[in-house]
Amino acid sequence: MLGSRPCAPENASREVLMPRIHRFSHGESVVLRPPASLLRCITMAKLSRDMPRGISHDAMAMRHRLPRLVRPLLVLLALCSLTSAEDKPASSAPVFQMRLVAEDASPDTEAMVHPTKSDNPGDWPTLHVEKKVLLDDACLKKAFVVREGDGSPSIDLEFTGEGAERFAEVTRQAVGQRLAIVIDGTLWSAPNIREPITGGHARVSGNFTAEEAAQLAAKIEAAVAKQSR
Repeated sequence: MLGSRPCAPENASREVLMPRIHRFSHGESVVLRPPASLLRCITMAKLSRDMPRGISHDAMAMRHRLPRLVRPLLVLLALCSLTSAEDKPASSAPVFQMRLVAEDASPDTEAMVHPTKSDNPGDWPTLHVEKKVLLDDACLKKAFVVREGDGSPSIDLEFTGEGAERFAEVTRQAVGQRLAIVIDGTLWSAPNIREPITGGHARVSGNFTAEEAAQLAAKIEAAVAKQSR
């Protein structure tokens, strides 16, 4: 633990040193005289008291190897560069996600706009999509663009063996519900599950252009390739 090892200059006893460190760490003025090692020790004691727990022991140990004038500056720079676990960005979400659509809003859902064939985005409905991801790109083997009978683009999905089993189970348990298909953070489709879907394939028919479909399929493919490495 930081600050657990006492700093003990050779010419200052523990009995003399510790009361001064305590007073200095609580903001009191302490008159100090040489040796300079005592000044450095008290300075580092105060910095260690205020230092977040995230600083590694190795980083702190480096101060003993640096010139005395550089050490305080290095410690301050290290403090400025630290971020707490809460401040760290969350890991990136899967490019491809399958979730369920809930009837009502709750802490476990998020509002997502569902694009339709309407040219007016104001007419697009907002759905309450559950935050829990049931399947993601780790369940996929490939994704590619196909054309429907009317020429509109769709994205065909081929699942892995395990992904196919998982998809069949999800659709079996959610018959009668809507399945939200989220690609790259956008809700592209939310079909009703009429029956369990087996066979390891699925098709996403969304309100996207041919260019958008190609870009989305490419992003899914890239994510699948990354999973397979």
